[in-house]
Amino acid sequence: VTEAPPSLDEMTELYNGVPIPSQAVKADRYSYEASMEYYYVNVTDNLTELKIETYSGRGNVDLILSSNGPINPNTYYYYPYEPIYYEEYYEYEDYYGYGQDDIVWSSNYDNDEEVNFFDVEPGTYYITAYSYEKATDFTIVADFTYAPANADPSTAIELTPGIAHGPMSGYDGLDQFFYVDVASG
Repeated sequence: VTEAPPSLDEMTELYNGVPIPSQAVKADRYSYEASMEYYYVNVTDNLTELKIETYSGRGNVDLILSSNGPINPNTYYYYPYEPIYYEEYYEYEDYYGYGQDDIVWSSNYDNDEEVNFFDVEPGTYYITAYSYEKATDFTIVADFTYAPANADPSTAIELTPGIAHGPMSGYDGLDQFFYVDVASG
């Protein structure tokens, strides 16, 4: 039986572009379970991308980003790498309460981790930083990318000959509109 995650009041809130340095996750080296720190982001506007990133420090921190609540890797980690043993009794979403699109994770072997959601709606998003070893002195930051001003035809941007427009970024399914004014003849 694992502990329930802390309440939102006990988690650290991440704000757009504000790095939080000197973070640590210290695992019990004699345990087979991960130690965790929980964070959250409150998104109030539609975003094209929500990115959570860790960097610097020593050790090996990993990240999980979820839209439905904090994730404990000690109880969740094996999906989708191994089959669910409860399949004959439960559908995946009924048992765990999450769908595959609700969770992303990064588990490189260092503190340089990044998780992203695209086409993000307003709401609370939960981040679990965890380690089976330890991670010290790392920095965590949330970056919001807002929808471009030209996301519908009525707000198309005029392109002018010889003047570059960019840099640009996006995701599959994002439309951006431009127009050129062509003189007669």
